[in-house]
Amino acid sequence: MAKPFDDTILTGTQWRVLEETSNHPVSPKQLAERMGTTIAYASQQLKLLEAQGYLKKERVDKGAGGRKNNNSRIVYSVNKNSLYITILRPYLSERKELKLNPQTSYIANTLSADLKEDGFCLMKFFFNHQELFEKMDLLFYVESKEDEIHLLVITDDLASFRAEKSSITISCQGITKTLKFWSHTIGEFRGGLENKERYFEDHVQKAILLYERKLGLIQSLLEAVG
Repeated sequence: MAKPFDDTILTGTQWRVLEETSNHPVSPKQLAERMGTTIAYASQQLKLLEAQGYLKKERVDKGAGGRKNNNSRIVYSVNKNSLYITILRPYLSERKELKLNPQTSYIANTLSADLKEDGFCLMKFFFNHQELFEKMDLLFYVESKEDEIHLLVITDDLASFRAEKSSITISCQGITKTLKFWSHTIGEFRGGLENKERYFEDHVQKAILLYERKLGLIQSLLEAVG
């Protein structure tokens, strides 16, 4: 359900704090260093956003025997999956907050990536091939090559997905594109990141995340491998 949102959160210092904490959990000291301010001010901003439900905090160990040796710290991370929409056109002006789910997240990710004609094809793919999305855990946009769009699929239903499709041809906006899929299991993906294999690291750094069957999956995978 859509609801109005406090637009003061989405500007200035507090938005900067949300940007920093969305990339990786941060401590007040780390945030102060990145923003060029004092630890006291950074801590105040983090606590305000936590009180408003935008952030969560947890205690993490800094090393071996962390808590036992009082060697731990408090870090903050984003606690919301929300989509903020501003619409301005004749006879309509609205600003709303929508709760994200895998479907709205895919649409938002595709639109915000500004993929031009590829974006139209990926939208059509999404609405016309839900049976494939039911088999995916993660979907990344890798690159576009002339009449091809390369996508990376992470799925624990790998055999079924590969048996279903290796490519799909989509016609949209007067053009035709072939979607080509590169697919791996979650175990292969996690193992590749743990072993710092360039193939997987390049995809995480350069590819665009479009879809998560369970929101927060990519974050949990990245945190698990450090």
